[in-house]
Amino acid sequence: MAIDNTGVLLLSLVSQAGGITGKTRFQKLAYFLQEAEQVPLGLNFRMHHYGPYAHELEMRLQWLRVSDLVDVDDARIDGPVVIDISERGREVAKGEANQEELQRVLENLGKKSPRQLELLGTVHYLAQTTGYDGSEQGRSRLNDAVKVWKEQRFSRQQIDDAIDELIDLGYLS
Repeated sequence: MAIDNTGVLLLSLVSQAGGITGKTRFQKLAYFLQEAEQVPLGLNFRMHHYGPYAHELEMRLQWLRVSDLVDVDDARIDGPVVIDISERGREVAKGEANQEELQRVLENLGKKSPRQLELLGTVHYLAQTTGYDGSEQGRSRLNDAVKVWKEQRFSRQQIDDAIDELIDLGYLS
């Protein structure tokens, strides 16, 4: 199987990030690259335990691994999986076209914790699916929707702060 544009984009994401610690972080960075930066990855994200999740992305990661394009250290007992680009993957990722979008996602979100990315991803995903319109009523509905999905995991203030952050980043209006 030859590598397609999505595979090259994912390699570029891992390469520019200098490696990615954790599958949750990998999922959320890919989510924001596709859904907020409008880079067509062709992934179908659905709500899951830790926010938006695409099963196909997990399958792609495994394919990149067996194709020797990424190294995945999942043997660690004390921490998350570490995804890094291989030398072969670095060659394939050279010259990728969506550099600005990749840089923006990494600058905006690359240093966030998995928990922060879970909240930001959940808020963004539910904003898209609940018809968030920027009004106070829309904000209240969005806050309620996040509370339904996340129960007591995040406070209303944390959700409001995430909405504000996404607005500041230009990912919500």
